[in-house]
Amino acid sequence: MESLSLAEATCLALVAEHESGVHGWHLVRTLAPDGEIGRIWSLSRPLTYRALNHLEEHALITRDRSSRRHLMRVTTRGRRARDAFIDTPVDHVRDLRTAFLVKCELRRRIGLGPADLAGRQLERLDDHLDALISSDTPEDIVASWRARSAAATREFLREMSSR
Repeated sequence: MESLSLAEATCLALVAEHESGVHGWHLVRTLAPDGEIGRIWSLSRPLTYRALNHLEEHALITRDRSSRRHLMRVTTRGRRARDAFIDTPVDHVRDLRTAFLVKCELRRRIGLGPADLAGRQLERLDDHLDALISSDTPEDIVASWRARSAAATREFLREMSSR
């Protein structure tokens, strides 16, 4: 299966939350800047519907087109893709603020805690965090910022993995 974008994977996970189906507008509201997921990472209405169309084209969701408002449901293949997405750590420190936090919130919404994912995330990035922390030099403000951010990130992930 091809790799899903953050938009597609997030929409897929939101559809999968609703066994009896969900309307696109519900996802648009959830992904709006003041929505439950949008407060972490937001997605415009056109991009939400584009992601949903892509998911349908790849048989990860289905739409009941019998009414004006198309009710969407996740397929078995889509549920497997959702599970892989919410269980996989991000590859870069820069993605912690967006993709990692989105995954944690999506996990919380279906009753999974953050501990397992946070532990795997720390393992994935630990060497990189070490390198950033050890690069701290007082005369280089950028290196100093990165080192302190990396130290805070490590502490955050350690705390999350013990919850």
